[in-house]
Amino acid sequence: HIHDDKYRSMLATAVIESAPIIKDYVATRKPFRNFLIEYANAASKTGLRSTAINSYASCIVLLQDDIWKDDILDVSYGETLQIFTSAAECYLFQGQHNEASHLLHAILSNARNPVDKAPAWILQSRMLAQLGDSTGAFNSLRECLMALDITIDEDPTFPKCDKELRRLCEAVSAVQP
Repeated sequence: HIHDDKYRSMLATAVIESAPIIKDYVATRKPFRNFLIEYANAASKTGLRSTAINSYASCIVLLQDDIWKDDILDVSYGETLQIFTSAAECYLFQGQHNEASHLLHAILSNARNPVDKAPAWILQSRMLAQLGDSTGAFNSLRECLMALDITIDEDPTFPKCDKELRRLCEAVSAVQP
């Protein structure tokens, strides 16, 4: 197992370092991206966010030129969305807000529907909150909810929130055995 991890790490390093060359000479690069996505997911789960970032960044390099269209060879909208969202989350976790913002903007500009955009809005809200922009963070979540056709109270007050919390607590209690 230790040897497998060592060889997997060596292979990932080789693919990451060779990504620009692979892009120039290999037409179908999905196997490389799949390997790097798996490697990045494992690295992220073990707290090695910078390793995950390097892997996701190389995945982005290895994408085709028109990354959001499914009808092109070696392009998958779902894969692009997954890579961009996961990379943005890692960048955000590392405090690399410019990189995260760039990816989130790309997702919000290119995702096909509100459900696909929702994780980007949530990450954007988290980023804005980290940057001290609570109004921007709130507005990002509000935009998400509105796009998902979820009704929100335009004039929230503490008594209204307390009433809604009590209603939700009663509903949850009623469901539990």
